[in-house]
Amino acid sequence: MQSRVQFQATDFMKEDLPQGNDAALLFNIIHGLTPDQNQLLFAKIFSSLNKGGQLIILDQIKGVGGNSQLSKATTSFMALNLFHQANGNTYSFDEVRAWANEAGFSNQQLKKLHAPGFGLISCEK
Repeated sequence: MQSRVQFQATDFMKEDLPQGNDAALLFNIIHGLTPDQNQLLFAKIFSSLNKGGQLIILDQIKGVGGNSQLSKATTSFMALNLFHQANGNTYSFDEVRAWANEAGFSNQQLKKLHAPGFGLISCEK
């Protein structure tokens, strides 16, 4: 497996992404970016992936924390904290799906995780 997996670090906001990838992982990234920056990043990732490639996003997703007051408060507090510390935000699955659609991705799916407010989103090229 080690010979088949490569980690490619880059400044994705300043540089083009390497081509020919089967998957791109955005773990705790989108909350630190503006909607416009996320749209740009999704487009860059789409063009870097092979046909059938996957974009996998792990992040705080607005609205997936459940219906309890604690779950809602946790996600809202995280959004407020991100805004003040990094000009970031939490985004809903619908917002992420819109960016993915605009970039050309299909088959967007959300899996709710046990961690409050976290979700795993997969998108296919």
